Amino acid sequence: MNRREFIASGTISAAMLSVFPSFALTNSTSTSLSNLGKGFEILSSKAKSVSILNLSSEVKTTYESLTSTLDKLGYIYDKNSINALNKSSYLIPLSKQSFLGAETKEIALIIKGNKGSDFYILNEKLSSEFNLLIKNFHDNMKEHEMEINTSDFAFPVEVVKQKTGVESKFVYKNKFNNVIILHNYKSVSKSIIS
Repeated sequence: MNRREFIASGTISAAMLSVFPSFALTNSTSTSLSNLGKGFEILSSKAKSVSILNLSSEVKTTYESLTSTLDKLGYIYDKNSINALNKSSYLIPLSKQSFLGAETKEIALIIKGNKGSDFYILNEKLSSEFNLLIKNFHDNMKEHEMEINTSDFAFPVEVVKQKTGVESKFVYKNKFNNVIILHNYKSVSKSIIS
């Protein structure tokens, strides 16, 4: 292909992209828990899918606030069910597709606390770090032949704090009262357990 043909084909491609709206290029299929990564795939059998109709009124109210936010932000998610992680936390796998088809994999959590329930959206980097934390813990327990339940360790029962922006942080307590920090600053992500 010579230079003139290359420029002409590029111009035609750009013109076609401007003619077709972005929704024509994106996929509207929601992602599943097992598609979020190996860690979530390991625990997908422990999470129970619950119909939105069967949620308690408190969780349903929080879910409605969450979905209003998700719809405004353009997320794709399952609108019929939610994953119950334990008695106090629920997870919704999220995806968002850009104009050129790149897909992000994120999660939303609903956590019931002493003062009611609230929702939290973990960006792609924190979601990926959460997935890695689950996978590494599971692999370590298997390697050392220990019987600590990965879901009891990984799933939140209480949120301590959340920070979003350039520096993102999600701090929560698990069933064993460990404080787990999922932290991302620029391109560096890490998990801290205390």
